[in-house]
Amino acid sequence: MVGLYQFNFRMNEEIISILEDNKKNSEKIIKTFSHLLKAEKIWLMRLKGEDLSGQMIWPDFTIKDCQDLIIENTQMYKLYFMSLKADEITEHLNYRNSKGQECQTAIIDILIHVVIHSSYHRGQIAMLVREQGGNPINTDYINYIRNLKST
Repeated sequence: MVGLYQFNFRMNEEIISILEDNKKNSEKIIKTFSHLLKAEKIWLMRLKGEDLSGQMIWPDFTIKDCQDLIIENTQMYKLYFMSLKADEITEHLNYRNSKGQECQTAIIDILIHVVIHSSYHRGQIAMLVREQGGNPINTDYINYIRNLKST
């Protein structure tokens, strides 16, 4: 699981580098990336049993806000994984979703969902970058693994 999150963190850093290099980022690209990062944070808050009052799932962030949240999320997920005991990963978590509905989901399924959700939105960002005439980066997991092995 930690390896998937290392991939996830690295791809977020790659997206931020594209945003920094591209002077004509659309509001939609930044809004989508802001949502991706905020959702990662909200899920971690749920995992830790924290209060979600006032959390906006579609915030209006700047590129700097996104950079700051990447750092925060990376650090906080690493701390979470260090505190998580092996047998806890299959336990179920009771929480309220963004619509206020009561839910119960295994921690492992939540952790997998976060990575898949982020990958989905990175795909949307790639499409938006391409539509603007830019060259999106390859954020496929297999490409990440191949590059790890070649270094």
